[in-house]
Amino acid sequence: MKYYSLTNTTDVKKILFYPQTDIFYENLAIDNNNNYYKNFVDNGRIKINNNSLATNLLDSSPVLSKGLVIDEKFKELLSEFTLPTHKYYKIPTTYKNKKLTFFWLNFVNSTRHLDFNNSYFKIINSIDYSVIGDLKIKSIDFYNRVNKSISFEEQTKIFKLSMKDSFPKLDLISFNEINIKNLISEKLKKRLEEENITGIEVSETNLFKK
Repeated sequence: MKYYSLTNTTDVKKILFYPQTDIFYENLAIDNNNNYYKNFVDNGRIKINNNSLATNLLDSSPVLSKGLVIDEKFKELLSEFTLPTHKYYKIPTTYKNKKLTFFWLNFVNSTRHLDFNNSYFKIINSIDYSVIGDLKIKSIDFYNRVNKSISFEEQTKIFKLSMKDSFPKLDLISFNEINIKNLISEKLKKRLEEENITGIEVSETNLFKK
């Protein structure tokens, strides 16, 4: 199954102005006992910059490292596709003093379906990106330990991923724990293009082992 990378666009030719959004908290007394995302769901507010455009997919990078912030049109389109376990959270959003309806789509990542034994990782030089050596990853815990042990001049890079037979054929996936976010199927890519969904950047990825 072929996948493509999905990100929000930062191209000012498409959104007119960047940063597109300002994300803030209505209640300044954030509950430190809550996790980061619960605080966003409970208190987060989005303001789209007046000089930018309100697109179907919004930039959520100021505070969110996972999921998607989308409007009702995008949400309705996704209902036609096979998604991982997920939940939509309505986030108060304003644009030019008008209230808009946007949702944060939070979904379970697919890391548990990775076949580490048949995936390829390498350690590369962070400066010139030359390959230092091959890396055999056994698990996510092992991956995290490697990243903590290497120097600042080194980094892990994924060359090919292999999935277990248990992997369901999903139209939206992510592997946040190894820094791969928001991949979409070719079928979903075509629908996004047909419906002229705005605010997106879609690029081909060759991560998956054939």
